[in-house]
Formats: sequence, C-alpha cells, structure tokens
Amino acid sequence: MGEKYFLRPVREQDLRILLAWRNSERIHSTMLTDHIITWDEHVGWFEVSRNIKPARHLIFEHADRPIGYIGYTEYDEIRKTCSPGAYIGETERVPLDAGLNLFFLAVEYAFMVLQMKQIETSVFSDNRKAIKLDELLGYKRLSGQDKIYEKNYEKKRAYRYAMTKDEWVARRPLFVDDVSCDVMTYIAD
Repeated sequence: MGEKYFLRPVREQDLRILLAWRNSERIHSTMLTDHIITWDEHVGWFEVSRNIKPARHLIFEHADRPIGYIGYTEYDEIRKTCSPGAYIGETERVPLDAGLNLFFLAVEYAFMVLQMKQIETSVFSDNRKAIKLDELLGYKRLSGQDKIYEKNYEKKRAYRYAMTKDEWVARRPLFVDDVSCDVMTYIAD
C-alpha cells in the first residue's frame, strides 16, 4: 500500500510554504474569497490558531514531506458543527491517491478527534474534483442553500454540502481498504 499519510498541527516553519500554497492561483481560485493573504495576516492567524486544542489547522504529509493542508472553520462548539477545507498544495511527486486520503482524513478527523456531530462545506459549482470527492465520501447537497460569491469580478455559484457523524460511520467502511491513512496517525505536537 506504500507509505502512509499523516496529519500534524501547522508549525511555524510551515508558514512560508503554506502561504505560497494558499495564495497560488491553483488554490486561490477555489477559495470562496478573492482576498490574497499578506504575510502579517498569515502570522497573526498562526499566532491565534497555534494555541487551539485539539488543533484545527493541520499539515497533510506523505513520506515525511508536507503536501497539503486541512483546516476547520465555522467551528461551533455548542452545535458540534464545523466546515472542513482541504487542498493538496504540492504539485510535484504527489501520489495519485493523495486527494482521496486528504478528504478522508478531513472527515475522519472532524468526527473522531474534534467530535463534531455534523460537518458542512461549500464548493464552487465548477470545482468538479472536490464535488466528486465530497459526494463519494457521503456529503449530501443541501437544497436551497447555494450561495453566489464574487470571484475575479464575476458571480460564481457555490453548493453547500453536509454530512452527519452517523452517515459517516455508516459509509466509512467503504473506504478503509482504499486509504493509506488512519486518523490515529495524527501527530499531537
């Protein structure tokens, strides 16, 4: 099955590569906002987020090399809901199954470590890869919750998806043999 994938909290030494990934056109074009993150904003975000336990901003690694990012926003401790966001930042020497493993871990971590009852995510209607992976994992599109965003001075539709923990627990066994990761590989710093 090859080398496993791991998650770990974002560290200070990750900041430069994480900002380069986030502001790259390939990643930035899939984000809901047009805002390019400045270095000062990025450092400020890290200073606040580094003390949150359990971690909600994670580096996705393969073969001891950072290749992606998972973050959880819209975090509601009372309702036990949040919105996972994930992307592969690296473009070279990335295994073909990295996307499936990344999205699997984003869901698994939300339910098993963060103890969420439901997760929700928004995806641009033209982001076919993310939609395909979300639907494969069991997200269901929420009727009537599409939202229009302005992106590069154009209107873009984003679909809203959700999945409950019970739905994930029922669907999870379909993927266990196909992934090279386990949420228990999370490295607590």
